[in-house]
Amino acid sequence: MKNRRLLTAVLMTGMMAMAGCGNSEMIENTPVLVSEDEEISYSTAEVNTGSVVKNVTLSGEYTPTETESLYFPVNNRLITKVYVDKNDYVSAGTLIAELDVADIEEKIEDLKYEIEHTELELAHTQELKEFDLSDAFIMYDGYSKKSDDDKKAYEEKKSDIEASYRTLIRNMEDDLKIKKARLSDYRKELDEGRLYASITGQVTYLASRIEKSYSSESTLIATISDLETSYFLVKGLDYAEFFTDGSEVTASYKDGGKTYEILITPTQMDKWEADECMYFESLDESPVKNGAACNIYLEVERKDDVLCVPSNAIHSSDKGEFVYIVKDGMLEMRFVTVGIVGDTMTEITGGLKKGEIVAIRK
Repeated sequence: MKNRRLLTAVLMTGMMAMAGCGNSEMIENTPVLVSEDEEISYSTAEVNTGSVVKNVTLSGEYTPTETESLYFPVNNRLITKVYVDKNDYVSAGTLIAELDVADIEEKIEDLKYEIEHTELELAHTQELKEFDLSDAFIMYDGYSKKSDDDKKAYEEKKSDIEASYRTLIRNMEDDLKIKKARLSDYRKELDEGRLYASITGQVTYLASRIEKSYSSESTLIATISDLETSYFLVKGLDYAEFFTDGSEVTASYKDGGKTYEILITPTQMDKWEADECMYFESLDESPVKNGAACNIYLEVERKDDVLCVPSNAIHSSDKGEFVYIVKDGMLEMRFVTVGIVGDTMTEITGGLKKGEIVAIRK
């Protein structure tokens, strides 16, 4: 870094001045005086050939793509027990929490006994019906030499027997149907009072201090996340065309106040458009904390072996881009044309020559 005291003038080249009339223009070198006491600090850089690289940074988050949120679907029932802690790993079918369902369990057991008793009673009644029908058949129709009167008597007896049992059996069947429907309701209520994990994963959220509180349909009890399906997720599809299957890019994430840099690769690319987001998986074996914010660094444009200067040497005006050339202790303003603007370097396509020195004002 150099501190230069300017004792002369700053030569402004490329300033446009209108001629007295008409549309003609001419270029003048217009010196702008600088006070001898004014100090301008700047560094210098040589115009040279090199690489100009433009990167973009995409923000994302390490997110499981398969999660489930567990709520009790009933209100105002006492939450008696929570069986897991946050960060526990659970398998599908694990009981997470339950309400006070002792009374429901008792009702279910009582009703199961009643159903079993009614089923036995119905079966016995149906057996009695078949016995009475068989007895009537033997009495009136069970021999070879039977008269028409015997046949008629049998049909009448048979009809009477069926009629006498019809109402009784129907009442039993209706009672059984009602009890089974009630049992189904009780079992549903019992299921609603117990929360089970339906996926294998980690308890990534657990409501605090909920034991001995009362349930609410709107209260989230727990979130289970399948960390085996976790990916770095970037919302939106900006720059999606720059990624190909199997390509590798650099990403960084923070954990415990430290920043880690890893390689990642695109995945689940067939889902990108439908989900309107991009998925990336880590190529590093180190575990990443769920919810970790990440930055993905993508090179979107690059030119090698081109004339370039540091990007902070370029200035803009309504006339275009310009630089300050250091020449014989003076700064000369010169308009330039630029190509791609990279992160640190900018391509120069006109106005400068290799080996010239540009100033970068502090």
